[in-house]
Formats: sequence, C-alpha cells, structure tokens
Amino acid sequence: MLSAGERTWVTGNDKRMGAEVVVIQPRNMILKLDDGRFAKLVRVADPERPRRTEDPRIIRVKNLRSRMVSRFLRRQTHPGLLRVHERVVGERGEVGFVCEALVSHHISRGMAQHPLTRSFRLFLEGGVVLGGALGVLHRSGRVHADVTPHNVLLRGLVPVLIDFEMSVRIGQYASEEPNKDSGEITATPACCSPEHATRKPMKAASDVYCLGLTMLSWITGHFGVAHIDGVGHGYNHVLHLCAAGEYPHWRLVEDRLVNLDVLDLFQDVVRLNHDRAPRDGDEFAVRCQLLLQTLPESVLNKAIIKRHDPSSAEPPRRDQVGAAQAL
Repeated sequence: MLSAGERTWVTGNDKRMGAEVVVIQPRNMILKLDDGRFAKLVRVADPERPRRTEDPRIIRVKNLRSRMVSRFLRRQTHPGLLRVHERVVGERGEVGFVCEALVSHHISRGMAQHPLTRSFRLFLEGGVVLGGALGVLHRSGRVHADVTPHNVLLRGLVPVLIDFEMSVRIGQYASEEPNKDSGEITATPACCSPEHATRKPMKAASDVYCLGLTMLSWITGHFGVAHIDGVGHGYNHVLHLCAAGEYPHWRLVEDRLVNLDVLDLFQDVVRLNHDRAPRDGDEFAVRCQLLLQTLPESVLNKAIIKRHDPSSAEPPRRDQVGAAQAL
C-alpha cells in the first residue's frame, strides 16, 4: 500500500502524470500531481477494514459515485463548485478525477483570522456564493449531505464547496443505502442536520442547516457544535445536539456577529423546525444578497473577528487537516 509522501502516477487523456501521495483516507486517496493540480482516487483496499472495503459491491458503489460526481461537476460553471478535470486511473487501478488546487483554513486555538470574517461584506458574499452552489445541486434534485468546514475551501476569497460523494437525492436518507429507512447514517456528527442525526429523509434545508453551522464555525473557531473543553467531542453527544437543534455557541456568536439582521438569518437557519427557512441554497443566497444591499456601508466594512482575539477556540483533533485532505 502507498503511504503519504510516496511517489506514484496516474494516467488520463492517454498520458501518464507523476504525482505524490498527500493523504490516505479510509475511502479515498489524495495525490498532488506534478502540474500542481490534485487527484482524488477511490481506494480499493483499507487495511483497517479490509472485509468491508474489498467487497466488490462496495467498490462498485464508490466508483459509481465518483463517476457521477465528476460528470456532474464538469458540467457546472458556478464559482462556488469545485472545478473538475479529466478522469484518471492510479498505479494500482484506483479510479478518480483531477481537480483544481484549493486552500483550506484551519480552525484552531489562536487561529489566524478567517479571510471571510475580515468584514461582514466578505462573510455575506461567501454566503451568496455557497448558497448559490448548493442551489445548483438542489435544483438538480440532490442534496450535498456533508457541508462542513472541511468541505469548504478557498479559491482566493471565493469559498468553494467540495466532496460530493455523500450526496443523495432529496427525500432519500443520508446513508450508503439511501433508499432504506434503517441502518447506519453517513454524516459528520458535529456538523450535521437534524435529518441526518434522526435518520429522516434529507431535504434542501438540511444542507442549509449544515452551511449555517459551517459559516458560524468561521466566527467561533468551534467545529460545528463541538466544544473546546472536551464536552461534545463524543460521537453520541454531538449527534444529540444536532438532532435536538441545539447550538451551544450562541453567546460567542452574538458577541462577534453583533448585527441583529445577520443574527436573525442564522437563527432562522440553525434551529429545530420542520419548516426551517431558508428552505434551500438559493433562498439562503437571496437572504445574504438582501443584507448586502440593505446594510449600511459602515456595517459591511466592519471586521467580524478582531485580530488577536484571545477567545478563539479549538475544535476536535480530527479537524486539523490540510487543503488536500479536505478534498
């Protein structure tokens, strides 16, 4: 098996391209190509869970999802969606695709100011872009089902949504078997919607809920509903918070996101309500755009997080990842 730092290669468009292994994940392998782009390949074996991963049916499902993702994204031009290039095959027969290089922003204690919190304008513009990106997906009849701080990277100051392999159709369940109403869910427990956590059919508002948690993480430094003091790190605890629609960091949000109109938007998004508003990505983007058009310039130009803010938080260790790993 390859390991991080090793040299390898992929083939695509009838040519071989040199690459370096950046990250090995349970389901995927991320390579950095010699031309600066990245490749995401479906792993054909997992030494920690060999029986499940080597099951030919599971491999076929993973490969099918990878092909569907690359086919969908290659047709899209929205700036908030990952730019995907050619399909490739790895040295050991792994299949995947090449995509653009993006930048991540680590959420950690003493973190540098997130670029999109430098002003309310940048923050809301980020909401317009990400809401619109989700809107493209929602209008196609699907939900992303894994909107987290991991899966929003940066192209300059433009936030980009990545990692669509957990996507399911609206009305299906967040699971590797999306048509079954029982069994394991597939979710990032500290940043998931009530529908994820209670195994209910997914809807467009489920993605918007997770987008709200993601954008609030830029402000608080906490990953979703997780805490820095150890409370909430457990899978069951954070899943319970999401299932109950309980967001534990409102005091910190209110201290930093001081504008009541912006606070109202995120309170509408992150709450337990079957009629949550906004109902889809496009509606969230419209709400953000309306704030951009109506808030005074003095507010829009104001920074959300002051430099050297001592209350920056630290999320679970699992969230300390680089740009390539988040792909």
